[in-house]
Amino acid sequence: MYALSLTIPSDSITDATTDVLEKAMSEQVASCLLQSKLREIVDVAFVMNGSVLPRKSGGSHEPMEGAVPFTSPPSLEKTLTVSLPPSLIPFLPSNNSSISTQPSGEVKVTGLDVPSGVTLIVGSGYHGKSTLLRALMSGCYNKIGGDGREFVVCNGFGIRSEDGRGVSNLDLSPFIKDLPTSSGLRMTGEQFSTGEASGSTSMASNVMEGIEMGVKTFLVDEDTSAANFMARDGRMRALVDEESITPLLYRVNGMRKSLDISTVLVLGGNGDWLDVADTTLMMKEYKCLDVSEKARSISKTFSHGHVQYGGRGVVHRLDWPFYKVRRVRDVEICGEEKNSRLMEDLTRVEGIFGADAIKRGCVCCVNYLLDKERLTTESVQEGFLERIEKLQDVKWKDIAGDDLSASRPRTYEIAAALLRRRGLTMSVDVRQVITGETDEETKKREREEMLLAWEKRRKTK
Repeated sequence: MYALSLTIPSDSITDATTDVLEKAMSEQVASCLLQSKLREIVDVAFVMNGSVLPRKSGGSHEPMEGAVPFTSPPSLEKTLTVSLPPSLIPFLPSNNSSISTQPSGEVKVTGLDVPSGVTLIVGSGYHGKSTLLRALMSGCYNKIGGDGREFVVCNGFGIRSEDGRGVSNLDLSPFIKDLPTSSGLRMTGEQFSTGEASGSTSMASNVMEGIEMGVKTFLVDEDTSAANFMARDGRMRALVDEESITPLLYRVNGMRKSLDISTVLVLGGNGDWLDVADTTLMMKEYKCLDVSEKARSISKTFSHGHVQYGGRGVVHRLDWPFYKVRRVRDVEICGEEKNSRLMEDLTRVEGIFGADAIKRGCVCCVNYLLDKERLTTESVQEGFLERIEKLQDVKWKDIAGDDLSASRPRTYEIAAALLRRRGLTMSVDVRQVITGETDEETKKREREEMLLAWEKRRKTK
C-alpha cells in the first residue's frame, strides 16, 4: 500500500485546502497502484490509448502541448484487466475512454500490447520512433498525474554504446572472439577486460551484463548504437571474412529461443533486421501502424543472406551458445574510487535518464554494498538483485545516509552502477560455466570443435 505525508504550516490550512490535498494524494496513490499492477502482468510493454508521449523539449519531462495522442494498431490492441481496492476507484481518471472501472474494483485499460519476441519500430525521421522507445524506457517508473505517460509500462532495460566504460573479466564470447594480440595469439573473449571499451565491446558488455542480471526485455535505438555491433551486410562479409564481432542481428532470435529474452529496436537504416523480426511497427506522422505482414513480404523478396529460415526468405540466425553466462566469484576493490567518476560513468545508462537523484541513489547503494554488506562472493547472478531490493525496503535510510537528494533506483540500475565502478576487479571461476549440456554432449561438442579447428589449420598450410 502507498502512504503519503505532507507538512503544511497550521495557520495556512483550511477545510478546502485539506480536501484538495487529500483528493490529489488519493489520485496519485490510485494512479501509481494501477501502474504497478499493469507492470506486473505485461509480457514486454503496454501503451494506453490516448497517452501523450512527446516531451516539451529534450531536457523536459513535461508533455508537449498539442501532441498527437497515441493510438494502438487494431491488430495489436488489447484490454488488460486488474483489480484495485474499491475505495480508490473514484480517484482514477474518469474522462478517458481507454480506462473503464467497476465499483467492485475491476479496472480495464485498453492500448498497445507489445508482444514477446523481436519487435522493430521503423519509420521516417522525426515521425516518433525514438519518442515511443523513450516512453517505453520510462515505463519502469511511476508517473505523476498529467505526465501523459502514466499508463505506459515496461520492465525493459535500455542499452546503448558507451565508449570508454570499464569492463572486468566478462564473458563476451557470444559476441566477441578471436581478438588479435601483439604476441600473435588470439583472445577468445571469454574473460574480457578493458578500462576503455569501444562502442561495439561496450554494447556487447551491456547485453551480457543484462543477461546476467536476469533482464527479459532489451530496448535498443539504432541512433545510439555501434553500427558494427548491430549488423554486417553481405558486401562487408565478403570483404572481411574473419570478423571478431558477431552482430546482435545474428543473436536476437537465439536469445529469445534459449533465454526467453525479447528485444525492441528502433531502426531506420538497415533492412537486414526485417529478416529476424516477429513484429514490425511503423511510426508514420506520429501514428503507430502494424506493418508486420508487409515486412515479412519484403524480407522474403529482397533478403540476400545465406541461411534459409521458415519460408521467409534468407535470414541470419545463430543459436545462443550458452544457457547462462559465466558466474562471477570474487569482487575486490583495488584502491580508492571517487564517487564523481561513477556519477559520470552512469550518465549514459539509459534507465537513469541522466537524473542526478537516481545516479546518487545508485552510488549510495554501491557504496553500502561494498562497505557495509562486504560484497565478496557473488555478483549480479540470480538472487542478488532480490537481496538488493529487500535491503532497500528495510535499510534505505542507512543506505542514503545524509544524502537527501538520493532517489531509490531500480535494481537493474544498481547492478549497472556496480559493474561500472572503476577499480572493481572481478574474477571468473571457469568451472561455473553452465551450457545446458550433459557431460557426453560437452565432450562430443569439444571433440567436433577440435576436429574443425584442425581441419581449418590443415587447409591454411
